[in-house]
Parts: sequence; C-alpha cells; structure tokens
Amino acid sequence: MAGVIEAVKKYLAYIFIVLGIVWVAIIITGGAALLLWPALTSIVSGALLILRPERKFSRALAKASALYGVLLAGYKAYVAVPLLVSVFSTFGTYSVASFTIMTLLYLALLYASFGTPGGKLEKS
Repeated sequence: MAGVIEAVKKYLAYIFIVLGIVWVAIIITGGAALLLWPALTSIVSGALLILRPERKFSRALAKASALYGVLLAGYKAYVAVPLLVSVFSTFGTYSVASFTIMTLLYLALLYASFGTPGGKLEKS
C-alpha cells in the first residue's frame, strides 16, 4: 500500500491531468456538458502542480479537485448500480467498475495531496 501512495505522490500532477482527460472523453461520448467542471478542475490542478507546486493555491485546488472527483465519481457509480439488475446489466457493470476505479484514484489523490508540496517525493 505504501508503494502505491508513493507512486501516486510522485505522479500526482499527471494523474490529475489524465483523470481530466477521462472526464473529457466521457463528455465526448455522450455525457452531460456539466461534467466539464471536473475535467477543468482536474486539468488545471495538474497543470498548476507542474508549473507552481510550491504555491498554496495549487495545493488547495488539488485538494478541492480531488474531493470533488471523489464525490462525483462515487455518485456516478452509485447511480449506475440499478443498471446491474436491468436489461443494461453489461453497461451497468462497466459503469460501476469504471467509476469505482475513478473514485479510488481520486481518493488516492486526495490522500496524496495532503503530503509533500507539489506531490514530489522527499529526498531521504
């Protein structure tokens, strides 16, 4: 578990950007335009953590974006659960699985964003 957290801390900014791109892909494939907000906050958080990792604003935005991602991805997984027992069970399985993975990633980002500044590992 510690190795996973260290890897997340090392690539914190890039994981934010990748998750932002995933939200954009969801929007393109037919998701609501309202999902542009988590995409935007994730991408901006990642960019600020790369460009200005020492700033308090970058760290605060990363924490807020991770919390927002946890809540939204968790809600999307929760909403997809009734699809598991319907005609759309295959789609429901993929939705629940993908949003649960996103929720877990955002939880790891939230935990890691409380670590060292900029998501960089401390030198031993």
